[in-house]
Amino acid sequence: MKLKRIFVSAAMAGVFLSGVGWAQVRITEENGGVIVKTATDTLRLTVCGPRSIHVVASPDGSAAGATAQQPWLVEKCSPQKFTLTMPAAESKPRSANNKRWNPAVATLDTGAIQVKITMAWGNLEFQDEQGHRL
Repeated sequence: MKLKRIFVSAAMAGVFLSGVGWAQVRITEENGGVIVKTATDTLRLTVCGPRSIHVVASPDGSAAGATAQQPWLVEKCSPQKFTLTMPAAESKPRSANNKRWNPAVATLDTGAIQVKITMAWGNLEFQDEQGHRL
């Protein structure tokens, strides 16, 4: 029983501490988009318009070499303006009132779409201008 309790405590500590070290995800801004490097993947997000974001991902880093037109785009993508907001270096600890864990995120904002990128894992969440998940 004691060994089981120690294992569960260690596992929970790993879950909560995994988001603290942001070294797992590196985000690099470039003309028209961002490159997101995780421990296992490289993602390239190109802003093609206020409501169009071209996402290419690969495990070997080849996404960094993808062009704004390739692969799989029907219409030509001309990289557009966007705003990238990175989280503060230190994240706020969870309050006693906030039972839900909210990982630190970077935000790519086109004005019509926001892409939330978790700094712990590189997960992407797309939202409309009202903050509703797409």
